[in-house]
Amino acid sequence: MTFSRRSVLALVTSMIAVASFATAQPLPTTGLRLWLRADTLVTHSVPTDTSSAVSTWASIVGGHICVAADGSALLRRTINGRPAIFFNGTSYLRAPAVFPAQRDYTVYVVVEWNGVNAANNMVSGQSRALYTSSPGTPTVLHNGDFSRMSISAMAMSGPTVLRVRHAHATGATTIALNNRETSSDVVPPNSDTVIYIGAYQQGNTFNGTMAEILIYEKALTSQEHASVEAYLHARYAIKRAPDPVPPAVRFLQAPRQLEVVEPGSTLRLEGIVESDTIVDASFIVRRDDVVVHTHNVRGLRQGSIVRDSFVVDGELASWSVTVTTRSARSSVDTVLRVLDIAPGFVFTVNGQSNSIFGDGTLLSSPWARTFGANFSQRASDTAITLSNPTTSGGGSSVGAWPFQLQQAITTQFRQATLCISGGVGGTRIEAHLPDPANRLNLGTIYGSWLYRIIKSGAREKIRWLFWYQGESNSSSDDYVALFDTLRRAWKNDLPNLTTIVVVQIRPGCGGPGHAELRDEQRRLQDLYPDVIVHAASGLPGHDGCHYYGVGYTTLAQQLFELYRRTELSMQPGRVHLSPTIDQATSGPDSVVRVRFRHTDQLMMSSDIIVNGARRGAVDAWFANDVPTLHPRSVDVQGSTVTLVFPRAVTRISYVPDYAYDDATSIYQGPWLVTAGGIGALSFHNVPVVPTSVEEAQQVDVAENGEFTVYDLTGRYIGDSTADLPAGAYICWSRTGTRKILISR
Repeated sequence: MTFSRRSVLALVTSMIAVASFATAQPLPTTGLRLWLRADTLVTHSVPTDTSSAVSTWASIVGGHICVAADGSALLRRTINGRPAIFFNGTSYLRAPAVFPAQRDYTVYVVVEWNGVNAANNMVSGQSRALYTSSPGTPTVLHNGDFSRMSISAMAMSGPTVLRVRHAHATGATTIALNNRETSSDVVPPNSDTVIYIGAYQQGNTFNGTMAEILIYEKALTSQEHASVEAYLHARYAIKRAPDPVPPAVRFLQAPRQLEVVEPGSTLRLEGIVESDTIVDASFIVRRDDVVVHTHNVRGLRQGSIVRDSFVVDGELASWSVTVTTRSARSSVDTVLRVLDIAPGFVFTVNGQSNSIFGDGTLLSSPWARTFGANFSQRASDTAITLSNPTTSGGGSSVGAWPFQLQQAITTQFRQATLCISGGVGGTRIEAHLPDPANRLNLGTIYGSWLYRIIKSGAREKIRWLFWYQGESNSSSDDYVALFDTLRRAWKNDLPNLTTIVVVQIRPGCGGPGHAELRDEQRRLQDLYPDVIVHAASGLPGHDGCHYYGVGYTTLAQQLFELYRRTELSMQPGRVHLSPTIDQATSGPDSVVRVRFRHTDQLMMSSDIIVNGARRGAVDAWFANDVPTLHPRSVDVQGSTVTLVFPRAVTRISYVPDYAYDDATSIYQGPWLVTAGGIGALSFHNVPVVPTSVEEAQQVDVAENGEFTVYDLTGRYIGDSTADLPAGAYICWSRTGTRKILISR
């Protein structure tokens, strides 16, 4: 059955008096744009049958009419005995486009979700939504920006008075369930005036019952809120959580629970007395439960400023702060208690799954801490918590080896640690780049990571960053250029960053062409003075993609030694770096000698059995970009590896792209390692230099522009021989001819 607009308006007019009379509690109407209540101004497909489907639902104010979409089966139900309208997951109503845009707003919905896990839009539009982003969890979306939403920390349970408040100027948005505030976030401005009751973009419909909806084009005052909520909670017999007790002292500055501070730093407290009964305040600081500082303030009154400060020494200890007040009635109340402050070190980890993969056998530590939730898109996730080493992303995850690095620092340096992780499994390097339009875009890995760093107060404290990523990229990517963009972002946002440790990946999961990608990673430390590249090659316990506990434990030990020697200025602490190729030279009888830097004690690890086949040292080496062109023998003496090939070779590689010669078994060794077990960096297609320059042809400067130029470590220099600094270079012609250039 259909209704004309005139007939519906007449019906609205005739029922306004009934609706007003039925409202026992007067409501604020200033700014009220839409007021829907299920016991009034509702028409049905069969006018004389109130059990038939709902056709229209009219607003008590403004004369606005919501019309059911075709095929909707909106039926009468109740919430705690009061009339309500049931939405079956396919039905919704179209309302006039009167939602406040570019303005403050307040929305109330009396709702009962029926437990069906879906989008469950309640009051939404084309780019704005009030829906459930996870089962029963109210969420506010503006401008279709799913990276910056306000998400309730609680789900709806039973009949609920749902409240949303939005401040246009600041974006501050809160959600409350039965007066219990469950979110406080910043969202983009709203520009969407369209309203669908029970749908978003005419889909993603609601499962449950709604009894009353109020939309205000303003932020209600405290008195107005009290009036609306007294009416709604009384009418629907829904218990309302009490208003939070205002603080006696509002602190403007104070340390946080589990905070990690720089040793020797001064912590300050400052607050404003809000109560008119407080006369005294006492500050008490404890170090491992022993009082080390007290400060008393007398003669306070409302509006007084109270201040205190104390110094946290460098010894590992748990500090706490307690502030108590005494009122004119001589009652004493604790207004602040902050526990487990500790002196320590802050660092950060980024990358894909191997940067955050957990070990279920590890136990948490009171001294290993993290900030916010890993890759959280919620602005309210700003709590300091204990690091979780067992899970592999989300929540307080930091990963197995970062946690064990935290443990080693605590044990050896007697410091607590704060590790902020930006690791996300299965991600390419591009996924870690910042949004150029908004570096704090919480929908990006970079924005989530940087936001948590800023909120933690650690932006100026971070000097070390660990990067373990690359498995999801391939040789077709310009990894060096992408890393350069990322490094510049890090250096811009972490002003005191001094050391970037890049873990070079090893054969395993991920994209093709990893031999070339690993070679690009190897060269990063030659391109940037603040980059150290550490090899994952040689770590035990590899499962083909990640590691068992022993692998991550070994990596943590190696990285700690790198950190320890650098922090203690035990230079060259570089003896604990991964060995890297210095030069490959050819001799008589197809002999190639590969000299390494950062070591004087190299060895090949023992032969191993992989998928029933014995694998030896020769499987680790190949030449001329031919994976099956292996040396006949491998001899390691000091820092030099001597390889004898069946014929003369011009380019040398260490560690195949992915597999052994069978093209199926992931390469698992043998490895070139130091006496301490640190793996050498793998490399690919490094030119072999003739031992005697006289044996090489000299480059004719007339051939300028016809050669690709490398230095003797295999680092790409350019495509021209002009203006080269003095030194020796290897030049490859377009036809594959190798020549040596001596620039003077």
